[in-house]
Amino acid sequence: MHKAWEDYEESSQRVVEVALDGKILRANRSFCELLGFSSEELSSLYVRDLTHPEDRAQSVSIVDWALSRGAGYW
Repeated sequence: MHKAWEDYEESSQRVVEVALDGKILRANRSFCELLGFSSEELSSLYVRDLTHPEDRAQSVSIVDWALSRGAGYW
């Protein structure tokens, strides 16, 4: 059973919800604090905006792998 988003909002786990196109939909407090952005700032970004250019190919590969296996939570 998956937790509701509300269970993650104040969690010490760093959690971010991302659309299939890489758009950041929402992030919890711990994730925001780690990156130094507000949730509003993050929701205007894509994962690629936060990924170092040299790491983008690997990032895309990881997402493709997860999507090919139907992984929605990882």
